[in-house]
Amino acid sequence: LVGDIRGRGLMLGVELVVDKEDRRPLTGVAPQLNGALPRYIRRKHGVLLGVRNSTIVLTPPLVLTSDEVSEICAALIDTFDQMAPDELSFPFLSSV
Repeated sequence: LVGDIRGRGLMLGVELVVDKEDRRPLTGVAPQLNGALPRYIRRKHGVLLGVRNSTIVLTPPLVLTSDEVSEICAALIDTFDQMAPDELSFPFLSSV
């Protein structure tokens, strides 16, 4: 799902694509992720992020610790693991 990771300073963008070769944006085929992904990760892990043009946008505070970076990475990994691969959705979002 990750097509590219780019950033400047602590601002980070993780581009989500359908296929790495043609780089079609994932939210083009799954627009529900624009709202569902940030809502899920906030409710389950307490991580605030945005999704813009199929890119996860992370803007952590300058006082970020290495432990907090690890927590954010673990939250992102868990979030993608929980996503239903066929529907590209979170079937149990209402229970989180």
